[in-house]
Amino acid sequence: SVTRDAMRQMCRDIARHLQQRWPNVDGLVVDAANGMRSLGPRSQYCAATGEWPDPVSPPGEQALAALAMARLGLMEWLPAEEREAASRFACQTLDSLRQVASGETDPCSDPAAMACMLMTGEIVSRAPGGCMSEPLRTWLASVRQKLLNWLESGPDPTPMQAAMVLAAL
Repeated sequence: SVTRDAMRQMCRDIARHLQQRWPNVDGLVVDAANGMRSLGPRSQYCAATGEWPDPVSPPGEQALAALAMARLGLMEWLPAEEREAASRFACQTLDSLRQVASGETDPCSDPAAMACMLMTGEIVSRAPGGCMSEPLRTWLASVRQKLLNWLESGPDPTPMQAAMVLAAL
């Protein structure tokens, strides 16, 4: 049956799964490790082949995962160590989205991703042990402006885009 404890355990299991999606950089030289980290969490794992078909998740997926983890980091029922890990995941994912690598999709091309990034930033900025760096704060301010510009001059939003943008602004 669905119980509060079962739901909480499911949240913890999903969080552990998301944290495992970061590429393993053990043994890599510093530049290679930093390059892998800048790409953020990997895309979905294909268990049948034992492979990660895409090197990284799309920006919208990364931004939504960051938002979920930021919210999880606020849950009082979660042990402090796990709350801190969830907040750290959110900040690291935002930072990876900030660093657009060659060939990678700019997260600011997706209004829903921008909305998720802004909501994540607001949550982690008030979380205990704040992990927001100044470059991240500055970047999020520019994301807010880009989202406002998109709202003023972009195409008519889809219902989902409209809801996400309104939630973020």
